[in-house]
Amino acid sequence: MKEKIFVTGDTRCDFHPRWDRAGDRIRFGALDPATWTRQLHVVDLEF
Repeated sequence: MKEKIFVTGDTRCDFHPRWDRAGDRIRFGALDPATWTRQLHVVDLEF
């Protein structure tokens, strides 16, 4: 697992998953209901 990075400021949350340009990761946004913070999750795919 990689280190968590927190971003502050005016952020947007897009709940639609997106492939990265290399095609080996999927990125998607999420909202943590406990803290109401927006999060970006990156999933590394292994084929």
